[in-house]
Amino acid sequence: KQKIGFTSNFDDHAMLFKKVTEQTLPYLLARCREKYLARQDVHFGALIVNNTGITTRQNDQTLPWHEIAAVKVLPTGNVTIKQKGRVNAWFHGIIPNTEPFQRLIQEILAEQHTTS
Repeated sequence: KQKIGFTSNFDDHAMLFKKVTEQTLPYLLARCREKYLARQDVHFGALIVNNTGITTRQNDQTLPWHEIAAVKVLPTGNVTIKQKGRVNAWFHGIIPNTEPFQRLIQEILAEQHTTS
């Protein structure tokens, strides 16, 4: 096995992070899709995605898919979810794996719109 170490002198960590994200996204997204299609919970830190909607782990509150107005994901890991008919965010916080989360949510919402 080859061991790779990083020091504070590592200059191009942003490029490395981008490459790692690009290379792992297909695998992470495939696993998320698999769990979702099997009607299992898909965990993203403070949020849980399933066939019912999005649930917050903190207060176990579920926002059904048909009540989601918008989902905004920033590269920093910040996610804001807006509920239809409400001004304030239903959820705002930082989650891990924002790329697979965003892609999965886009796919689910697109599917919801075509079937409703």
